[in-house]
Amino acid sequence: MYVRKSSTLISSLATSSSRQYKHNIQDLSCNSELYNLRPVSYVYNKEMELGNNTRYGFIAEEVEEIDANLVSYIVKDGKRQNISLHYNDIVALAVAEIQTLRKELDELKSNLNI
Repeated sequence: MYVRKSSTLISSLATSSSRQYKHNIQDLSCNSELYNLRPVSYVYNKEMELGNNTRYGFIAEEVEEIDANLVSYIVKDGKRQNISLHYNDIVALAVAEIQTLRKELDELKSNLNI
């Protein structure tokens, strides 16, 4: 978990994922919007106090244009601040897409008798 001292920034690698905390559970289908996400490398600005290592991810404002459900933010003094991504959601969508592609590949191989 990362916590920045100067303002509220918390990034967790683990979230509650048990079935007991969820309802309306449905399988995900292919989400072609994933292809519009732009993976980037970046280094946090010094004021973030998260070191100067190269990181990999997405730009929240760009992701929001594609799917607003994948971002969250705090409104303070009428302005949006601390825009965050729901990376676990992105991973789930990516896995669903990989599974769909794998199924299509298997069907193509079967049709070609490979």
